[in-house]
Amino acid sequence: ATRIAFNREGLDPQRDAIPIMIGFPATRVAALTAGSVDATIVVPPDNVLLKQKGFRELLFLGDAVEFPSNGYATTDRQLNENRDLTKRLLRALYRGLTFARERPDETIQILEREWRVDLPTAKESYASVAQSFSKDGAASDAGLKIHISQIQRAEKTIGDIPISKIVDFRPLEEVRRELAR
Repeated sequence: ATRIAFNREGLDPQRDAIPIMIGFPATRVAALTAGSVDATIVVPPDNVLLKQKGFRELLFLGDAVEFPSNGYATTDRQLNENRDLTKRLLRALYRGLTFARERPDETIQILEREWRVDLPTAKESYASVAQSFSKDGAASDAGLKIHISQIQRAEKTIGDIPISKIVDFRPLEEVRRELAR
């Protein structure tokens, strides 16, 4: 996603930057605040807290590229042998997503408490996170294709991969139908 964002802004990630794999969000924030790096990818509430310290947000990656920011993976065996467990997990995640989308004020209170931040920081963090909420709990085909192309770019031996080979949204679709009743 970062490479695509660079290209969109007319930058060459090989010429205009030196990519460094730093690790966890807290490590990236520490590197930025210490001046060890000039820029890094941050997540809420760190993006808001850094702005409060005078840092500038350069880009929201979601504006540059449709890209699945997270997801859950399992094996075909797990889907076949423990479908109920998989669906229970998906049901909980989908309910959480729906709650966060439909009840922002309560979600902001939870963020304030869990992240131990003040109300304005929680509100701005929520606004930042809400930009990337999936409408239906699934990643889009366009986002998945971009993700696959990035994997293929990094690993030249990987050939064409149909989305249906790596993604099975049927359990999620079942959960959505069950919850709609």
